[in-house]
Amino acid sequence: LNKEPNMNEENQQETTEAIVETTEQVEEVKSYTPAGFWKRFWASVADTIILNLPLGIILSLIFHGEWFHSGEATTQVMGPQEALNNILTTENVLSTVLLAVIVIAFWLKWSGMTPGKGLLKIRVVNDVDNGPLTTKQSAIRYASYFLSTLPLLAGFFMVAFRKDKKALHDLIAGTKVIYDPEVED
Repeated sequence: LNKEPNMNEENQQETTEAIVETTEQVEEVKSYTPAGFWKRFWASVADTIILNLPLGIILSLIFHGEWFHSGEATTQVMGPQEALNNILTTENVLSTVLLAVIVIAFWLKWSGMTPGKGLLKIRVVNDVDNGPLTTKQSAIRYASYFLSTLPLLAGFFMVAFRKDKKALHDLIAGTKVIYDPEVED
């Protein structure tokens, strides 16, 4: 009989600790501020300069300068098949795949940051618990960028008009972009 009250006290203590821990986690999740349109835009510009430009130069060297000329302007009107052939060159496909691998690797290894996001103190996190992205989420998010460009970049501009500041690719992948909690005041 003496052990039963102790077990109840231990159970109550464990339950109280679990409630406090859960409450702290919920408060922590709510305290992160979503990054707005312009912050995300400038991070994207920085990433274009930091990641895309060097990749373009390297591929240009590999393909003997052909990478920069693969989509030469023409005065002729192209049919759909010609346009598709112009887009689906080896150089363009390779650069797209390499860039995807690089960006996903940054998200996974740098806790949701690319160099541009790091410069602007923002990161991509799991929408449920503000934790790190999974490989699957990262791949879905990157692939969903294509959908965010249609029509006329509408999926990106959603950030400016949504209270939660999510783009279409965030909604699809279950992610969000927040100010880095490590540097928030």
